[in-house]
Amino acid sequence: EFELIASGLGKTAADGALGHALSSLREDLARLEASHRELNSQVADERTKSVELEGTLSRSRQAQGQVGEVARLEALCRKLEGDVDAQRARAEEFQSAAAGAEKARCAEVARLEALCQRLESE
Repeated sequence: EFELIASGLGKTAADGALGHALSSLREDLARLEASHRELNSQVADERTKSVELEGTLSRSRQAQGQVGEVARLEALCRKLEGDVDAQRARAEEFQSAAAGAEKARCAEVARLEALCQRLESE
C-alpha cells in the first residue's frame, strides 16, 4: 500500500513536471509563432520597399533616357541654328550682289540715256 501511494505521488510529481514542461513548450511555441508573424511582416515590408525601389530605378532610367534625348535635341538645335546663320549670310550675300547688279544696271541705263541724248542732239 505504501508503495502504491509512493508510486502515485511519483506519478503525480512526474505528471506535474510534464505538465510544466508542456506549458513551457506551449509558451515557447507561442513566442516562436509571434516571432514568425513579425518576421513575415518584415519580409512583406522589405518586399514593398523593393518594389518601390524598382519603380524608382525605372523612373530614374526613364529620366536618364529623357536627359539623353534632351541633349540630342539641344545638339540638333545648335546645328540648325548654325544652318540658319549660314543661310542668313548667303541671303545677305545675294542681296548685296543684287544691290550691286541693280546699281550697275542703273549706271548702264544712265549711260545709255546719256548716249541717246547726245545722239539726239547731234
